[in-house]
Amino acid sequence: MKKVVGVSLVVSVCFLSCFSLGKTLSEPLTYTEVVDVDDTSASDLFTKAMWFFDDPPFAFFTVAMWFFDGPRFEVQFSDRESGIIKCKYVANLRLNSENQYLVTTTITVNIKDCQYCISFTDTSYKEYNDKSEEFIGGDKPVTKQRMAEPIKNDWLVLSEQLAKKMSVPTKR
Repeated sequence: MKKVVGVSLVVSVCFLSCFSLGKTLSEPLTYTEVVDVDDTSASDLFTKAMWFFDDPPFAFFTVAMWFFDGPRFEVQFSDRESGIIKCKYVANLRLNSENQYLVTTTITVNIKDCQYCISFTDTSYKEYNDKSEEFIGGDKPVTKQRMAEPIKNDWLVLSEQLAKKMSVPTKR
């Protein structure tokens, strides 16, 4: 009888946890934006983007975003000649008083003269329990609306901050 009650409790908690994160997304969480930057070479845009990822403006996050060590960019690949920068973006999301989520996203910037495209893809999360001070399970794709909304809102602000950096004249 104790096993049945225990299994019922675990199933109930899992169901409530999934239910509390809202409805399921119909497709993977992604965002892509193409930005025109007048009279700016691909080389200058590449330099500005690298500066941005090396020294990001972290004041833009919403109230839902909280951090272990602070959000960070880890540049995984960059090639000035082809105009590609790919990095891993890691930040934390708190949706309730006990659990927070370590969210990881791949950001790709494709650069050419007077234009760049920024894409946010491959978003996943790990759940972290404050009480037990440990991660619960491994990486999972973001599939629930309640998690997706604050993540996507921060991507929009991040994209806006990059656009501001890209439009500033390069100091010579």
